[in-house]
Amino acid sequence: MDRDAGGAGPGADLLIAEGYTDQRKIRFHLDVAILRRHAGRLGARRVILTHLSAELLARADELGWETASDGMTVDLPAVRP
Repeated sequence: MDRDAGGAGPGADLLIAEGYTDQRKIRFHLDVAILRRHAGRLGARRVILTHLSAELLARADELGWETASDGMTVDLPAVRP
């Protein structure tokens, strides 16, 4: 996953990414450290982190990205044909 994260959302209005832990590797989960390493190459105009652990939820304001919450809605620009 690490080597592929750099081009995750080129030109996208929104990239929704899991950030389960800060740096601890857990099988089948993405950590925020990988996103930080590739932040300049993600390519999306907006990034929202979802599926945060309790540890990261407590520090959500320090992460540098928006974080999702239960019931959250997101407005996106209209798509022109």
